Amino acid sequence: MRIFLFIIFVVFIFDSCKKSESPPPVVVIINKVIPPSAFTVTVIDRGTDYAVLNWTKSMATNNDSVVYNVYLGSNPVPVAAGLTSLTYTMHNLNPDSSYKGRIEAEDPKENRTSEPFHLDPFDGYFFAYDNYSQFLYKATLSASPVTPYSFGDDFNAPSGYSNFPVPAISGDTLFVSDLNAVTAVNLKTGSVLWSVGTPGSPTFSLLYANGVIYASCLSSSLNVVAINVAKQSIIWTFPYSIVGITSDPVIANNTIYFTNSNLLFAVNANNGSLLWSKVVANGIGRPSTDGKSVFVATQQNASIYSYDCSTGAYNWSYSVGSVPLNSCPVIHNGTIILVANNATVAVSTQNGSALWQVPSSGYPAFNGDTVFMEYSNKLHALNINTGNEIWSSTASYGLSQAVYAAGYVYFLFSTDAQSGPYVTKVATQTGTVLMTANRNGSGYYLSDLPPVLVINNQAYYGSTSAIGR
Repeated sequence: MRIFLFIIFVVFIFDSCKKSESPPPVVVIINKVIPPSAFTVTVIDRGTDYAVLNWTKSMATNNDSVVYNVYLGSNPVPVAAGLTSLTYTMHNLNPDSSYKGRIEAEDPKENRTSEPFHLDPFDGYFFAYDNYSQFLYKATLSASPVTPYSFGDDFNAPSGYSNFPVPAISGDTLFVSDLNAVTAVNLKTGSVLWSVGTPGSPTFSLLYANGVIYASCLSSSLNVVAINVAKQSIIWTFPYSIVGITSDPVIANNTIYFTNSNLLFAVNANNGSLLWSKVVANGIGRPSTDGKSVFVATQQNASIYSYDCSTGAYNWSYSVGSVPLNSCPVIHNGTIILVANNATVAVSTQNGSALWQVPSSGYPAFNGDTVFMEYSNKLHALNINTGNEIWSSTASYGLSQAVYAAGYVYFLFSTDAQSGPYVTKVATQTGTVLMTANRNGSGYYLSDLPPVLVINNQAYYGSTSAIGR
């Protein structure tokens, strides 16, 4: 009995000691989730069926690697996953549709950070020239344009050396006036394909026709050159010893026409041989041709002259009556339009008779029997045969150059670095403004804006350019 009580006592004491001990500390380990750092997504190019996205690098903790996933719309499945580069090209897009999406940065622990992007419908591109720093820019034709690429004034890169650096376009190749050279560039990427040295720097616009680039080059003398695009070499040079104001070359019937000083030249397009020349009394800018006659405007006596394309024989002249003349002659549907200081006149190509006139305007654009031009601070649509007004804009604008492209009127104008330039898209039938692309926010001095648009892989040029449509 005593033995039993002892055992109970020992057990009691042992149990009491056990209950009096402090419990061991509980250690809770919390892993803080740190996702990859924020980054910025930029749409650098928007084509008819594609868009190119670039983004800055996202950083993960402990220098872990980061991959990127691209999502379009609300689709939970990425269109591209596990990317290590900082760029991606989206394909099979509808040119008339806008899209939303996101880029997702992901680390090895599947921590993620997303940044959104937005794609506007594709309208095209325009080419802008900064005459202050001499840069040529490709800009998207949208309300908030971006610059896919630009080139500075370098011997081996396209630049704005020429007086009016209007490029030529063939397919996916852009041909640009360079310093003592013509340079070919990939139209989409801006990468230089080749450069051909020329005797002097090309001035005004380049002319592309049937696989050949024609350029008027100015150095100690005038040299018009023909460059075979496939062979990337000069096939002929037409030299002229007198330095003067040269012009864009134009082509008709396998003949190149251009002016220099007081002369109008007709040159064989195949070999550069002189066919004929005429004294034109201080001709202004490029001539124009309808294939039958070649027309040139002259500052000295404020007149338009017409010559036979084949022989150079004089046809007729028309006195505008006021200087200075502000444009080259522009031809459409048997009508010549010329901008003078006090008026814009319309003249018959057949006999030089006056048809109608309006106040001094910007360069015109055409669609069938309709001509579009800006004067009296409005954009006007007129019947080309009668000059009767079809509509005029409600907004006021400065003088500019108009381009009819892909079913719309685009007019291009620039002022100073604080307020322009702009490319405005207008409904052809009503004059309603549909879109304005404003480059003002970029800080460029784009006071010269070449009237060149690329829409759905088709190039459109303003009236000052001699490049074939």
